[in-house]
Amino acid sequence: MTSSKKINFTPILIIFFSVIILSKSVKALDVEPGLWAHIPVERHFIGMGYVKTEADILFDPTLKLEDVEMDMDT
Repeated sequence: MTSSKKINFTPILIIFFSVIILSKSVKALDVEPGLWAHIPVERHFIGMGYVKTEADILFDPTLKLEDVEMDMDT
């Protein structure tokens, strides 16, 4: 006994043609050689940064939260 099963190719064809159509409109950006020109070649360098953020956080009055603050050092 052989059972024949029909495969629905409609979703597969929709995805296939969508990928083909969308891939023609997608363009890659060229790498800019001058983008990293400011970094010394064959030299050692170090970079540092510090950010301090303070904020008062406001919530919806129905939550009944008062005086919520945030301090973040990165």
